[in-house]
Amino acid sequence: MDMALTSRLGGSRPSLDTGTLKQATDAYIRKRSLVPGSPECDEKLRELILEHARREQGGSLRVGFLACIHAMSRDAALNMFASMRGEGQTSSSHVRFLNCVVLSYAASPLHVQERECRVAQALIQLLITPNFLAAIALLFEHLDEDPDAYLLPPEYIRTILRFTNLKTKYQGHLNRLHQQRKLMSLHNAVSWLGPLLDQPPDSTAVQVASELLPHWRDWTTWKPDYLRLMRWEGGSFTEAQKQRLRPVFDLEGPDITGAGHASLKQSVPGCFEYVRVVNDDPAVIDRLLCVLDSAQKVHGANAVDLVIFLCIENPAPIDPVLLSLVEAVIAIQDDSSIHAVLVWLQSHSAGFNTRMAALTQSLPVYDGRDALQGLLSAYIVSDVVKALPEARTEYEALLDEGVAHNLGMRIYRFSKALFAAKWLHPSLPPDMVRSVERLPPEETLEEILDALDASKSFEPQVNDYLRVVIGGQPGDADAMLRAIQKRIQFHRRGVRPDQANLADAINKVPYLDARVRDDCLQQLLAEKDSLLRELLPIVRAESNISCVDFASLLVRRNQLGCITHQCWYMLLFCFLVHRQREILSWSADELSTTHFFQWVHDLGVLFPDGDGRASLADIGFTAPRYQWWHLLVSKYGNAHARLEALYKGHGSLKWLWLQEVPEVTALLDVLQRQHAASPQQNFIISHLQPSIYAISLICASLSSLNRAGSSGLVAFESLCSKGQQSSRAAWQRQAIQVLGYCWRQSAGISPDDREGLRMLTLLMGLDDGLEVQGIYKARQYLVAEYKRVLSSARELHDIATQLRNHNPAKTDAFLADLGVEDIGPPPPTLDSDIPVKLSAFVESLGDRHWELCFPLDSLNTQKRQPVGIDPSSRLLLVRISMPRHASPPNFCIHFHPNDDDAQPHLPHPVADVIPESAPPCSRYKKTLINYLLSRVLHTSISQSQFLTPSQLLSSIYSTVSSALASPSHICPVCTQPHHDPLRIHRPTTCTNPSCIQTFSRAPLETRAHHLLSDPAVLKFMLACILATPDDTVPDVPDKADVINSFPSLSGISGADDALARIEGYDQLAVQREKLLGWMSESFRGCLVSAPAGSRIPAMGGRGSVGQFVLRNGRMETEAIEEYTGDEEWAVKFFTVKAQKLWEVVCEGILKGDDIGEGEDEIPEVGGEGLMWERFREKRVVLGCEVVKQGWQARVVKVRYVFICQNGGWTPPKMRVIGDAMRQSIEAMRRGRLAKE
Repeated sequence: MDMALTSRLGGSRPSLDTGTLKQATDAYIRKRSLVPGSPECDEKLRELILEHARREQGGSLRVGFLACIHAMSRDAALNMFASMRGEGQTSSSHVRFLNCVVLSYAASPLHVQERECRVAQALIQLLITPNFLAAIALLFEHLDEDPDAYLLPPEYIRTILRFTNLKTKYQGHLNRLHQQRKLMSLHNAVSWLGPLLDQPPDSTAVQVASELLPHWRDWTTWKPDYLRLMRWEGGSFTEAQKQRLRPVFDLEGPDITGAGHASLKQSVPGCFEYVRVVNDDPAVIDRLLCVLDSAQKVHGANAVDLVIFLCIENPAPIDPVLLSLVEAVIAIQDDSSIHAVLVWLQSHSAGFNTRMAALTQSLPVYDGRDALQGLLSAYIVSDVVKALPEARTEYEALLDEGVAHNLGMRIYRFSKALFAAKWLHPSLPPDMVRSVERLPPEETLEEILDALDASKSFEPQVNDYLRVVIGGQPGDADAMLRAIQKRIQFHRRGVRPDQANLADAINKVPYLDARVRDDCLQQLLAEKDSLLRELLPIVRAESNISCVDFASLLVRRNQLGCITHQCWYMLLFCFLVHRQREILSWSADELSTTHFFQWVHDLGVLFPDGDGRASLADIGFTAPRYQWWHLLVSKYGNAHARLEALYKGHGSLKWLWLQEVPEVTALLDVLQRQHAASPQQNFIISHLQPSIYAISLICASLSSLNRAGSSGLVAFESLCSKGQQSSRAAWQRQAIQVLGYCWRQSAGISPDDREGLRMLTLLMGLDDGLEVQGIYKARQYLVAEYKRVLSSARELHDIATQLRNHNPAKTDAFLADLGVEDIGPPPPTLDSDIPVKLSAFVESLGDRHWELCFPLDSLNTQKRQPVGIDPSSRLLLVRISMPRHASPPNFCIHFHPNDDDAQPHLPHPVADVIPESAPPCSRYKKTLINYLLSRVLHTSISQSQFLTPSQLLSSIYSTVSSALASPSHICPVCTQPHHDPLRIHRPTTCTNPSCIQTFSRAPLETRAHHLLSDPAVLKFMLACILATPDDTVPDVPDKADVINSFPSLSGISGADDALARIEGYDQLAVQREKLLGWMSESFRGCLVSAPAGSRIPAMGGRGSVGQFVLRNGRMETEAIEEYTGDEEWAVKFFTVKAQKLWEVVCEGILKGDDIGEGEDEIPEVGGEGLMWERFREKRVVLGCEVVKQGWQARVVKVRYVFICQNGGWTPPKMRVIGDAMRQSIEAMRRGRLAKE
């Protein structure tokens, strides 16, 4: 035995000459005298086999075994097989072993049976070939049923299966077949599993099958309709159809619900999860499969697509009616017809175009097929009734645009298909059936459309005809067709170009009477080209203005003596009748006055009254209107000319021409003779504007004024005069509204006058009701007006008295000429102690008890704020009491309406010696003006013991009036005038130390009023103090903490509110009050936030630059300077160190040699910033007045303090702000603020 023999054991088809091998073994046995099959022989042969295997050249255990197996006993041979079976775990080792088994069968059939040989061959196929399905079938065909198989036991076979990964390959193959729905191939792949059910559970075949396919028993129950599977897998389904048919394919597949039925279709109710069926009827499933079989027999894909669309992709469940429909359609057995039905079914949710095209194709399919007609007629009718009107509506819209041809032909063909479907007519609406029955032959329609292509003049008539026959509109289609055919015949005759053009234009007029049209077409053949050319643009335009031109043309021909055929008159009248709802209104609205009157004149000439051809009254040109137009021309020429000038470019006089405004003659009368109009009429006319609403109110107001009674005339005069005053802002509209309401409610006003007054108030733009603010304003204006009247009366009385003293006779005559009643001298006052000249300002409240009234209207905000007078206070009330007994005089002070009038007055007795702290003049407020007036009154009364009451009242009135007019001119303690009062702008003590000390004991609110009333100034001053050395403020060692503890003063209502916030209850409250008191004593100047009139413009918003005005420094500094106001001066800008700011502001001037010459422009950089956090990123620039005094002497007075941004801000140039600064400083030099 050599290597060639050994190599034959490794092939797929082993071949070996076993006879030669046997002869060698038999010779060896005979030589050794051995008995074949005996133990001794088995042992010797085993040694011989092993020795052959150990050879280096060509040795092989298996070859040796094959040479000896016939002489060995079965047990010895099986033992050798077992030993060889365990050698190696490679594919080649398994193949050699299995080939050895196959050759052993050939060498000794007694030791190896045929089925073992076949099993070995099947395993070899599994190992070496990819076609494992045939090998598996062969394997299980010959597997031994004996559970004790020793040669090829189950475990070895399972090892081969695991080695080849056959389980994964086989399962994957089955899954792919199932996913691809190749159910026939899938069934073939598992059909070998059926016989295994008859074998014992522990048989080799069952064990191997369990290894290969653990759930193999599930496949053995699958018993489908194999012929159906063959048709499906071998059919002509497209890939898309296969994907969509999967739910149906699954019905013939294995029962994947686990119920163990022969197929999924028999698994009830599990199968209904894959295909929805009405009432879960299994018979419907079987019928569905039969329907698919029938569809598969039809040549073409549309039958299968129909099944898919209706039975699979239909969201509704399958029912017998649906299957009957599918069966009826498939029974057509024509793929194109089935396609037509399918397309219609699929177009259910599409637009009308798609549905209409589908119905056109599918309707012929149903002819002669009663089953389909019965199943689909209701659906077809529903679709037709919906699609055809939609298409016709769209056709109507496109017809006017000239792009409806394609849609029209589609509708025509659809209508033809409907006309042919006679079986459908009983179910359609009768009017729809009639509309499709009047369709013309296609040849006629093509003839009409060809004529339209040749000449667009047919378009209006053709469009009207198409609207009837295709669009379904009502109309006499036959008459229209005859007219069109007649026109076609007319154009086929030889006509000149001008005639053809005018004929086309006339034919395009859709509303012409047929007789008029025919007469015009016939007459134009006889007219000259000159007339045709004039008529052509008029007829083509076919507009309102063309009617005017048409009438003008016909009148001109009449004036020239030209003969004009009656058809042209009737053509014009047809134009007018067609526009009868608008022609008059349009002409009145659009035509100028001249053209309007010419237009109505032309119409009157062309169509006079009694003319049997036409009546202008039918189009609104009635006889009364002609009378009105004649009146306007003959009587109101100037009036309507003025109205036309008013309306030029703003509207029309339509309301006048058509008498749309009642009582318009009242307006026309005034406009015609306005030089003779009354002031009330002129005021009403002043509201004239191009508005029909305003015109109506004016006419109503003028008419009511003409009819008004005596009381009504007074009311009209009152409202008109107040209305004129409102244009000068003397009266507010709300007040006039209240006045009008009151007049209308007056008892002496008639209903007609009341309505006229209402029209007048509406004309003035006033409402009809009352407002509280209006009532208040009206009362205020009336009171002021009455005061002015009374004041004028007093002045007139004084003048009259003086004149009468000089010449009584002439004075009386002069007053009589003026119409002034002689009221005589004023009556004496009831209290003889009240001076006559003060009777208007002093009122007696009892015996030697008076109240003096001081108006505050003359005090502006700049004068009120420094002393604490509320901006809304109108009166100062001072009560004086002079008891006759030994009690001392007393007084009290109140501001009206600020002080609570409900609180009782608390009189203050006047002692011989004035107390150091001024008495409270009011129960509530400790303002600076109250302090000053209290001391002024106390001094005045205490020094007047020997004056009579009349003298005392005169003295008090004079003193208080002077104090109110100039409160800063006197010392609030000693009440003596200052040395130079023009330079002091807030009340401050004089230089007398006793006054300063007395004032220091006044309430803090009084002393620091100028700081508390201007929070911006207070914050700036605190920042200045913070920059000073630490020992600047006595008794306040840690001024930084105190200053930083000051609260925000935004939104305060007054000085008392500011002080209440500053006082507080924290540990630093006392220190803040000390600091505030020290500031009020140290700073005796007047620094205010720049009011609006003194703010320098172009400096940026309030957030960019803060502006303060220093009106004066401390009085001692102001008094030292020799300043007359006539010196040369200039504006300069300075910056100083922060620690010097407090001193500079207090002094009001810059001193020292280190201040420099100043800058002519605001410096962009420079100046130290204030360190207080509320002024971070800020710097201070001083705007100063530099005054020359003598040779090289000068005074630098600080006038403005600017708080500027430290960066990102560009100051304006002096050429921009110079004039404003000079004007403001010049005003301060003269003791006032700009615009004060």
